[in-house]
Amino acid sequence: MLLAGSALADSPTIQNNDFETPVIGPPFISLDAVPGWTHTGTTGLGNLCRVGYTDSVGSVGTAGHGSQFLLMGGGFGSADATWSTIITGLAPGVTYSLGFLMASQLPRVATTVTVSFMTGSSTAAQIFMVSPFALAYFGTWEQKQMNFVATANQAQLVFAIVEQQSELGLDYVTISVATPPVLTPSVASISLPIGNLPQLASGAPMLINGANLGTGSSDVASISIGGETAPVLSFLNSSSVLAQIPVDFPPGPTAVTVTHQGMTTSPFTVNVAEFAPAIYYPGTSAFTDSGGNPITLSNLAIPGTKVTCSAIGLGPTNPPMVTGVAATTAGPTTTPVQVMVGPTMVTPDFAGLAVGSVTDYQVTFTIPLGTPASAQAVTLHVGGATSNTVTLLTGLALPQISSIVNGASFKAGTASANSFVSLFGSSFGTEDTVANIFPATVFNEVSVMVNGFKTPLYNVEGTTGQINIVLPSELPELGTAFVEVTNAQGTSASYQLTLAPDSVGLFGIADPSNAARMNGAVLFANTAWKVMPLSMAQALGLPSCASVTTASVCGQPAKVGDQVQIYLTGLGKATPNGNPNGNVLPTGSLAPANGSALYETLQTPVVTIGGIPAVVSFSGIAPGSAGEYQINVAIPSGVAAGDSVPLTVKMPDGSADTVTIAVEG
Repeated sequence: MLLAGSALADSPTIQNNDFETPVIGPPFISLDAVPGWTHTGTTGLGNLCRVGYTDSVGSVGTAGHGSQFLLMGGGFGSADATWSTIITGLAPGVTYSLGFLMASQLPRVATTVTVSFMTGSSTAAQIFMVSPFALAYFGTWEQKQMNFVATANQAQLVFAIVEQQSELGLDYVTISVATPPVLTPSVASISLPIGNLPQLASGAPMLINGANLGTGSSDVASISIGGETAPVLSFLNSSSVLAQIPVDFPPGPTAVTVTHQGMTTSPFTVNVAEFAPAIYYPGTSAFTDSGGNPITLSNLAIPGTKVTCSAIGLGPTNPPMVTGVAATTAGPTTTPVQVMVGPTMVTPDFAGLAVGSVTDYQVTFTIPLGTPASAQAVTLHVGGATSNTVTLLTGLALPQISSIVNGASFKAGTASANSFVSLFGSSFGTEDTVANIFPATVFNEVSVMVNGFKTPLYNVEGTTGQINIVLPSELPELGTAFVEVTNAQGTSASYQLTLAPDSVGLFGIADPSNAARMNGAVLFANTAWKVMPLSMAQALGLPSCASVTTASVCGQPAKVGDQVQIYLTGLGKATPNGNPNGNVLPTGSLAPANGSALYETLQTPVVTIGGIPAVVSFSGIAPGSAGEYQINVAIPSGVAAGDSVPLTVKMPDGSADTVTIAVEG
């Protein structure tokens, strides 16, 4: 319908609709404000990106329109964010078409944006998705469109993201008077949903790109291949549909047709093979370790360990895969699959249809020992066909120390002699201790050296990469400690740990009933009773203290005047009776459990409970322990009752830590 000139006296306008202002220079990413647009929430890489931006992962070679585009946000640890602008020059009652371009930073990650109007239109919000098969680093820009009816001369347009795994690019936002949609379906391309590979295979998914393929999961086109039905696996958008080639479909050239709302496309010729192997990215990485964690620059694959990738097109399985039906058992392939890792061909531990999947296979293999620490090219081989090439990031099989933190607070920073520390890293062995092994210095061929001397171990968690030790008592109060881990393959690089006279860390207990609470490891004096909220004691399954003896574990709040014992680490030098000229507790030894000799700290900590100072009656190494210290105080008068009363321990040099305890009135 044509509109009279008076009905559209003004043309609809969006300021800075292609985000070319301001022009940004190297490094081609900017946090500056974007004229005409308002941002709320978190920020990802930045606000604007320009062609030419590069980092250690990839580079930006194109924008959707022009040379710059808007960064919506997203990525690991992402939260919600919005970008909004004002559309002017609208005519109430007129239907307009909103167009924009979207691109995703990462491959195989579906990215969505919600488009809505705060004012000026009552049109319902719509959610748009970038195809999960788009190339990495904004390599593929997809045109999106929605119609809306104006209710005023101007409208506030809002683009919103919610917890996206991938950074989202937005470009070239346009407004025009809507024209009636063309409903005739069409097919532009058909390929594997990985790298647009043209070779298809029986039982594999095929990505159909075209137009007018439906409006949603309840209104999607039907697919036919060679006269057989190809079930739709996923409606991606009106121009992209994922369907499955029937499992028993014979190899050879054939034709695909698409039907929607009674209209059928012309036949589209494809070629189907028995095998069309392809490795894809079901998440942010092509490979995961045995714990399901993505292999990344910060989590390298280690030679001798198993990694897993997902694939398609590996052929028949036993039990047989069924068209359109998710597998209920892991079905190995009937034709052997081989994995090429760098120059080495290996036989996978498993290659077969993944449980819960219709088309996806799982391939698990062991990285050959001797594989160098570098980016390794990986391909799959089955039935004479070879997959696409993906990169596996491998690291050294020697131990690697990634961090050393306080063993109580798990905070990074300085450390002090005779304090608990936790080492985190990789290649710490393949076994876990089942209990404290102090003062043993070797477990499963794993040991820790500090300044060249083997240090007693408390716990070794080889499967998760954590070792707990107490630093030697004889270390100096200032300087650097060089920490190394040794396994059967050799010794790690030295980790330089800065020393300090003290490094306070309070031991804590997580509250199952309140994830935000870290309750201190605090006991009522001379008992096994824990100072904690009643709700936490109940969540931990502890009995009422009224029903047990003082030797039994229970939990309840403290009262003003109660004597309590605080357990922590890092209070620094301690000698018998706090004698400045006395000897420290030798490394590998425990303070007498019967208290015949009390190792007291030379410096007295300041303890506050609810902000009120508490009188310290004892500060020293806990009897029967080495790196664990104990402070005895009474709950001071004036402390306000509560389940999360802060308890802080601070040394004269400023080293401090805080937990909470429960105090009742």
